[in-house]
Amino acid sequence: ESGGDVYIGVSESITGFTKISLTYEQAVRACEYGLLIKRKEVFYNDIEQNPLAEYAEFNILNIKKEVMELLANQNKDLIDAFLTKYIGRFISQRSELKHISILLANGIEMAVNEMMIKTEAYFEYSKVWKKIEKLESIPDVRLWFYNILNGLMQISALANAEKENNQVNQIKEYIEQNFASRLTVKSIAKQFYMSETKLNMMFKQYMNVGIFDYIIDYRISKAEELLKQPDSKIYVVVRSVGFTNQAHFSVLFKNKTGLTPNEYKKIYSN
Repeated sequence: ESGGDVYIGVSESITGFTKISLTYEQAVRACEYGLLIKRKEVFYNDIEQNPLAEYAEFNILNIKKEVMELLANQNKDLIDAFLTKYIGRFISQRSELKHISILLANGIEMAVNEMMIKTEAYFEYSKVWKKIEKLESIPDVRLWFYNILNGLMQISALANAEKENNQVNQIKEYIEQNFASRLTVKSIAKQFYMSETKLNMMFKQYMNVGIFDYIIDYRISKAEELLKQPDSKIYVVVRSVGFTNQAHFSVLFKNKTGLTPNEYKKIYSN
């Protein structure tokens, strides 16, 4: 299978280290061309006859980057725009159609590998090359790649939802373990390496409550438990659940329970 072959791209020779990035790009382009013409070793100077060489955006690194952005955005309309860019504008010959199909397949494979998306259901690599050989027309190629990208988008969405759900559970656990300390949205966001905006949006999406309100509600619920103890002192409870201002605590407590801390203690501590 072509997917299991090794291709070597060789750049132009240089002296010194100032042009290493350029030679890397040349080696990648040579590898791409090797894939197109099924040659295992290609020198950069050999790619001049590549029918797609005049189009700078037709390279695997650009395709990989755009596929990653496409899957991250979760917008199906972007699939059509992506395919129009790479298939709809320049393809006029069967050889070009095959060339761009191979480039797209490799760019997609690189993207999903970097994003660590499980692709077996939509992109079984060992079958890609056989499929490309059978594709004869632009509509066939476009439909095939649309289905692949649409499927990968769904897989990516599910994987992202699972990841975010796990993150929210970790954040909840962190709050429950540290509710008595000085917790802020900023400190939690820093702890989990995300922006405050991202943290708020993600937490509310999965918990149907903002993270600040969740912290307050959790602290009040713990205060209720402590106030039920006959020997509990309100000022001690206030500090034990993370508040520093007893008056502020009393207002929040009554908003949630309908009772002041004193009233609640009299009713429930006996």
